[in-house]
Amino acid sequence: MLNFRRILLWSLLCIWALVALGRAAYLAGPARAEHMRQVEVLAGQEGVVPAERGRLLDRNRVPIAWDEARFELLATDGWDSGCAASVEAILKRPIEIDDSRVIAHQLHPDEATALEELARTGFPIKIRYRRERIVAVSGAKRDFVAQLEAKYEERLRGKDGRYRILVDRNQQEIPESWQLLVQPENGQDVVLDISLEELETK
Repeated sequence: MLNFRRILLWSLLCIWALVALGRAAYLAGPARAEHMRQVEVLAGQEGVVPAERGRLLDRNRVPIAWDEARFELLATDGWDSGCAASVEAILKRPIEIDDSRVIAHQLHPDEATALEELARTGFPIKIRYRRERIVAVSGAKRDFVAQLEAKYEERLRGKDGRYRILVDRNQQEIPESWQLLVQPENGQDVVLDISLEELETK
């Protein structure tokens, strides 16, 4: 009877070991691609890579309207007065938060890199990419430039791209997982048949 129990116990242990090995082999082999796909569905995010808008140039190729890009730093949920010291240590200047929760409107590349590492620890900040349209005419002529932009919209606007990135448990993006899905197509420059001076006096 004792021998029978030993045999039964060893048989169950062997069966369990074989099942465990089989499961491990399945997950490492045929099921790995599907498992990774499910992980990406749960932890992956897609975003837009903005296309650079074409410039509006006068006949001498002096820019009248063009895009300028920058990185902003924002406070997220959980920010309090005690957080300021950590950010000030990186920026090496005092900070204030405006009504839109912006801490800094323009970051240098080295500042953005250091702050991104801080954000990945769960610190309540976020870096946002912004692009602004700069118009080099006085206020009275801005409406006319806006009409020119609308007229040449199809050539100027370009086509946005798309990217995919994974996020960690703090919902912070993992930079090394960044993957370009669709390459952005930048807009074309448009050269006008008038000069900037003529446009101002028009």
